Amino acid sequence: MRLLALFLTFSVSTAATMATEEPAYESVRRDGAIEFRGGRSAENLSGYPGELEAWLAAQGYEAVGDPEYAFFSPPWVPTPLRRNEIMIEVAAAH
Repeated sequence: MRLLALFLTFSVSTAATMATEEPAYESVRRDGAIEFRGGRSAENLSGYPGELEAWLAAQGYEAVGDPEYAFFSPPWVPTPLRRNEIMIEVAAAH
């Protein structure tokens, strides 16, 4: 398991200006995340929020957001090999 300390996003329209200007960060959020394999079935996803919340609590972090999922693999990858993540926002102070 790992803890993501920084999550930044930008759009394609801002990519050209990023090379010439200093970036302006609007907000920073801290997420705890774990990677898991498999499909998107409710049965497969049901245990991961509790597992991540328990791990975050054991590390001294407070979960403050709802679980969010990221599904990385395309549909032609066999279900047991698909890479996914679950992320939960954590309080800024640790």
